[in-house]
Amino acid sequence: MSLSHPNNLLRLQKPRRRFYTQKPSVSLDPRLVVVTRANKAILCSQGPKERIRELFTKVDLSVSSYDTAWVAMVPSPKSPQFPYFPECVKWLLENQLPDGSWGLSHCHPLLIKDALSSTLACVLALKRWNIGEEHMKKGLHFIGSNFSSATEEKQHSPIGFDIIFPGMIQYAKDMGLNLPLSPTTVDDMLHKRVLDFKRSYGINSDGRNAYLAYVAEGLGKLLDWGEVMKYQRKNGSLFNSPSTTAAALTHLQDANCLKYLHSLLERFGNAVPTAYPLDIYARLCMVDTLQRLGIDRHFRDEIRIVLDETYRCWLEMDEDIFLESATCAMAFRILRMNGYDISSDALARFAEEDQFFDSHIEHQKNMGTVLELFKASQIMIFPNESVLEKQNSWASKFLKQELSNTTGANRFCKHMTEEVDYALKFPYYANLERLENRRNMEHYNVDNLMILKTSYRSLNIGNRDFLELAAEEFDICQSIHRKELKFLERWIEENRLDKLKFARQKLTYCYFSAAAVLFSPEQSDARMSWAKNGVLTTVVDDFFDIGGSREELINLIKLVEKWDENYATECCSEQVEIIFSAIRNSICEIGDRAFTWQGRSVTDHLIEIWLNLLKSMMREAEWQVKNKLVPTMEEYLSNGYVSFALGPIVLPALYLIGPKLSEEVVRDSEYHNLFKLLSTCGRLLNDVQSFKREDKEGKANAVSLHMIHGCGVINEEESVRAIRGIIESSRRELLRLVLQTKGSVVPRECKDLFWKMSKVCHLFYMKKDGFTSPQEMVSAVNAVIHEPLKIAISLDPRLVVVTRANKAILCSQELKESIRELFTRVDLSVSSYDTAWVAMVPSPKSPQFPCFPECVNWLLENQLPDGSWGLSHCHPLLIKDALSSTLACVLALKRWNIGEEHVKRGLHFIKSNFSSATDEKQHSPIGFDIIFPGMIQYAKDMGLNLPLSPTIVDDMLHKRVLDFKRSYGINSVGRNAYLAYVVEGLGKLLDWGEVMKYQRKNGSLFNSPSTTAAALTHLQDANCLNYLRSLLERFGDAVPTAYPLDIYARLRMVDTLHRLGIDQHFRDEIRSVLDETYRCWLERDEEIFLDSATCSMAFRILRVNGYDISSDTLARFDEEDQFFDSRIGHQRNMGTVLEFYRASQIMIFPTELVLEKQNSWSSKFLKQELSNTTGADRFCKYITEEVDYALKFPYYANLERLEHRRNIEHYNVDNLQILKTSYRSFNINNRDFLDLAAEEFDMCQSIHSKELKFLERWIEESRLDKLKFARQKLTYCYFSAAAILFSPEQYDARMSMAKNGVLTTVVDDFFDIGGSREELINLIKLVEKYVSVVPQFFILMLDLPWVLDFCSFT
Repeated sequence: MSLSHPNNLLRLQKPRRRFYTQKPSVSLDPRLVVVTRANKAILCSQGPKERIRELFTKVDLSVSSYDTAWVAMVPSPKSPQFPYFPECVKWLLENQLPDGSWGLSHCHPLLIKDALSSTLACVLALKRWNIGEEHMKKGLHFIGSNFSSATEEKQHSPIGFDIIFPGMIQYAKDMGLNLPLSPTTVDDMLHKRVLDFKRSYGINSDGRNAYLAYVAEGLGKLLDWGEVMKYQRKNGSLFNSPSTTAAALTHLQDANCLKYLHSLLERFGNAVPTAYPLDIYARLCMVDTLQRLGIDRHFRDEIRIVLDETYRCWLEMDEDIFLESATCAMAFRILRMNGYDISSDALARFAEEDQFFDSHIEHQKNMGTVLELFKASQIMIFPNESVLEKQNSWASKFLKQELSNTTGANRFCKHMTEEVDYALKFPYYANLERLENRRNMEHYNVDNLMILKTSYRSLNIGNRDFLELAAEEFDICQSIHRKELKFLERWIEENRLDKLKFARQKLTYCYFSAAAVLFSPEQSDARMSWAKNGVLTTVVDDFFDIGGSREELINLIKLVEKWDENYATECCSEQVEIIFSAIRNSICEIGDRAFTWQGRSVTDHLIEIWLNLLKSMMREAEWQVKNKLVPTMEEYLSNGYVSFALGPIVLPALYLIGPKLSEEVVRDSEYHNLFKLLSTCGRLLNDVQSFKREDKEGKANAVSLHMIHGCGVINEEESVRAIRGIIESSRRELLRLVLQTKGSVVPRECKDLFWKMSKVCHLFYMKKDGFTSPQEMVSAVNAVIHEPLKIAISLDPRLVVVTRANKAILCSQELKESIRELFTRVDLSVSSYDTAWVAMVPSPKSPQFPCFPECVNWLLENQLPDGSWGLSHCHPLLIKDALSSTLACVLALKRWNIGEEHVKRGLHFIKSNFSSATDEKQHSPIGFDIIFPGMIQYAKDMGLNLPLSPTIVDDMLHKRVLDFKRSYGINSVGRNAYLAYVVEGLGKLLDWGEVMKYQRKNGSLFNSPSTTAAALTHLQDANCLNYLRSLLERFGDAVPTAYPLDIYARLRMVDTLHRLGIDQHFRDEIRSVLDETYRCWLERDEEIFLDSATCSMAFRILRVNGYDISSDTLARFDEEDQFFDSRIGHQRNMGTVLEFYRASQIMIFPTELVLEKQNSWSSKFLKQELSNTTGADRFCKYITEEVDYALKFPYYANLERLEHRRNIEHYNVDNLQILKTSYRSFNINNRDFLDLAAEEFDMCQSIHSKELKFLERWIEESRLDKLKFARQKLTYCYFSAAAILFSPEQYDARMSMAKNGVLTTVVDDFFDIGGSREELINLIKLVEKYVSVVPQFFILMLDLPWVLDFCSFT
């Protein structure tokens, strides 16, 4: 009989992890978050993390041809005719570039001056020792060919170029080197250099003198080298510059200079960098970059070590910090923001613009350095930090001026100008982390070329691994955020908050504010708490403003004060009931979550937070009502910081981010001050932007109150300025408390949350009231939650998230393990309906007592709040199911005269919903029209007074008898089996001996506990008894609606995993399932062959997986009449027929008439059913969509990845299934399946997008785009590969297939229209001979054996 599984696939509400209890739950399903909260590693490549971690142990710098050349020119003190560092000379000979230049490869077109400077220095070094004549010749040719760039203003000039480059030309002339340059231009450059030097030398400026000393190698004998040596550092260098130091060593033979250069060569080999050491700067840049990209949490220990070491150097006034302005400013900012005790006095020398530009080399007006000073100047935490205030003032003016003047050579510094523009627009206190992270990813400078006297790179700065890790994390987090937002949308509907028409719908903004500052997967609890309470505080704010009467407001406050579980009768209106219910559910849920984090109950504190808010809002409402009472500023602010409603948003979230907060900490003044300062900022920011609107509405507002209490002396502008002053001082004090470590009791991680919310407030109210505005924050919301990253960088093999060498795909191991565990068991929900029938079985020895009292107890413990029994959250089209289950439970309790109150509530539910029993729109469980009236008859026989219409009851009973008599006369195997299946609704009308013909080997009838229990009650069959006992041993005190379902459930699981594209992770488990299924198939197991859908599914899956399966087994289904006359097929079940249709397509032999016939009738039947889908069938939307898709796309024309996507998007997470009652199985349509599949799909799609961009560049590099005759079909070629070879480890095959697809298209067009006969013959001969010179696309085709065949054929 086709009874052991459902085929009506329904969409209801969210699933629950286990179904052994039926108590309702609306809490957040933790599986919605892809990774657990317990500090589990984010799902990103370990490769980049390890490489980044390694960078903390060393600083990688590129070596400099320019500086190495100057070191190579140092003569030996004992033998001046020989170089002191011959290894450097050798390095120059080995590292000339193909075009004759020296320097970094792939020279930027605006950096020709840099290449000229480096090349000339190297030529001079070789000429100095009369070596490498050919190298010099090539170098001079490069200089001659590019010399015009030396005077071109659009070219970017390295520091000192206008002095150093002419100086080297003079040096070349002195050496007798014949430069292929225009004498006039050379003389002009030399003259300009001398004039510039004389003019500078007369200026009494520390900065100018330092600059001349820094470029001393370009001045030679013009300079007093004794003055130059005043700039020597403790490490022996001048300015940490090898070139300057080498020049000084050449002139003065200073031992410390020599020692410095020796140390460099020991570290770097045969060449030197352009500046060293850069350790502190490079590591601080690294820390800063990791924080700005949002991935610093992975490297907390490493970052702490860097900062501790930097702080030690700061206290020791280390030269590498205090002689480098940018390093000093960055160290100040990062150390202070990380809680180190840093005074702003250290930056006093930068307080004035003139002071700054007159010091060291900063007269160059370096935007990067000033930007660092500007960023540092914003970190003000004390009331009077005049140094930072002055620094902020001049630095911001300077940067704005520079930004407006950015032209010419400055265009090379596009990245820097973008950084400056962003920093000026978004001050640090109004910049949300995730927005900043995204912006920094999209503007990331992978090739972060830096320029001093020459260009250089450092792997610690602008490293591609940083971007790769950040981008992958962002993608994953964004995917999680979208799922959480969808869940919150359902949460709003479930809590009926959308029914409150007065309330602003601000869910997206509330969730955005959480996700923008609490973005990592493990912060899900805090994020959801923040967002939910943000929604609720908005609703409550609107309720107190416009939505509620005074009676309702007081009622709501009293409900929170009383906090009674039975509150429904105490609510004065539906509005109050909805709001209080939502608040109560939220507090209870967050309290439960917090308990797992804190190890103690915090629910009382959560209630207190909400009560304080409601009372403060009530006070504001009374100010407005009582003759428009005008509070003092003190009264307003002391109440207003609470009524601004940040308490329920921020304070509960503190319990959910990690650190344990004791009651003492929560009651500490530091905790209170943090909250008060934050809320004061928020309240006043809101007041500044909304005071005009609120003034019209008669609401109290700080701006208007300040004017009122100013007795008419203070105008609007002055009042706003005064309020902004309070905001500024409150913000500084808040940041001071956040950063303070000494005497602090609140954990830093918790304090950070106050600062993050402050940043949210500043961003929302930066220009106008962004929270109220429907459009102001839309782009920010999309950037964090919806829009994918836009990163335009070249594809590096490392950007493919996993390697091709069979590495595991980067998805949650927890999800995989959870799914893997399901292969070991089959989880089924228990059934109130079937448990009730088992509970009615009398004891064979004492018929006045139940045989299974544990089932009776279970019924008493599992009645739902509305009086019904069944699965919680009943779907509105499944009332018949609830009626059936409830009446069965009532009968069971009445049978043993127990649970009078339960019976009463159950009857009330039946009475209230009885009209649904005859409603055709309602979905009917199998046998409802016989079973439900049968139970009503049973109730009448027991003397149970049903509160139902006698007329309707009599009609139902009469219809049942007629239906039975009519069916009983039909000679149909299927109809007889159906009557036996619903036998509990027929009682004495049926011959029980005939019923027992359907008993299975396990003792059951149709694997149905209710049918088996009814048979046991009538016949006391021992096998029936053993079957029911075995169920209770397995499931406890209740039973499912069908058992066993193991083969069906596991096959569905295998099928689902395959249809979602994640079966490759479970090959061993799937093979075990299929081997066992095949064994059962060969043994003709009842579970397969008495169940039509299981039989057809087993056939299809086994055959497709290579098992030897004959279609003869399905011969009994090859005709429609045959099928519908067997078992219970007359129910015309679309799900079962769909399984037949799918199986019928797997034809592998020339003549498989069974499958051909089956395919014919099943497709016709499904098309007919599809066209007739109306009424109750609309409840089966999911199965109709499945049928429609199967008919449109036969299996042999359905590409895997298209099918996967379709199945993911149409996945029925809550796959409620119906037999006599509804049930769920965690093995069927589990949410974990969807989470894993969706994460993998997103990840693979990201990889595919990158690969396609790589292929686009491959076409350009191969010049295939130049072939005008050729069709451009790359996208189609790549799609055909990615649609079937989609996993990351199939990269090689995918790229091969796509490239060869492009090439075959090109060759096809070449032979069709593009090439002459001569060219075609030429191509064939080239392939035959494998020559090295080929047409532009031939080199890519040497490994294609089909080319010759194709050419010959053509």
